[in-house]
Amino acid sequence: MKLLALSFSIAVLALRDAAHGQAAVGAPPVQPTLRTFFTDLAGDVRRLPSNAAGLSVAAGGILSAALSPLDDNLSNWDPNTVSQAGQWIGNPFVLAGATLAAYGVGAWSGKPRVRHLAADALRAQTLALGLTFGLKYTVQRERPDESSHDSFPSGHASQTFATATVLARHLGIKAGIPAYATAAFVSTSRINQHRHWVSDVAFGAGLGVAVGWNGNAHSSKWALAPAASRTGIALNISRVSVP
Repeated sequence: MKLLALSFSIAVLALRDAAHGQAAVGAPPVQPTLRTFFTDLAGDVRRLPSNAAGLSVAAGGILSAALSPLDDNLSNWDPNTVSQAGQWIGNPFVLAGATLAAYGVGAWSGKPRVRHLAADALRAQTLALGLTFGLKYTVQRERPDESSHDSFPSGHASQTFATATVLARHLGIKAGIPAYATAAFVSTSRINQHRHWVSDVAFGAGLGVAVGWNGNAHSSKWALAPAASRTGIALNISRVSVP
């Protein structure tokens, strides 16, 4: 029950954070491919200080600080065998391998939308991993299992949430919900296996969402528009026609 409850909480964070993403309608002049990977990655880096990305990271930081009092309590959570799967699902090599396989399928079958999604996901994973390791070696926080001093933030959380956000950005809520649920499972599994503190995971999730919403505009049948009021925020998702 703890695993399900915490997974739901982190998934809700991601969906609320995504409400600050900008709508992306209309195809770019040149769709991203592996040949333009580094050029497009440089563009992602330039766009990173955007308001949407900043709000996502800020939300992750606030939640990380708010949950930090629970770090010690959750470090006593008894590991279970189900959570062991999260280590492999969120492994950077597994994620990159699956993404490259999807790119190959898109290229071989002549489906540019699949190829575009995979290229965006691979760049998001790369950027999330780079930012994560930069913070890891700057902060030098000890892991709960005392195995090393690279706990903050969680790389599994940042990469899986970045990938989930790219899927939501391209395919809409039907793909976003299961993708975020998977990212939340991977993230909470890292807590259960005593590899991360809950505050590591919360910040990693916010960082991943920021990176995922930061990618190129793309041709999509989905438009995303944030709505805000005094009582809360929402994300309106609707179909649009793409020329």
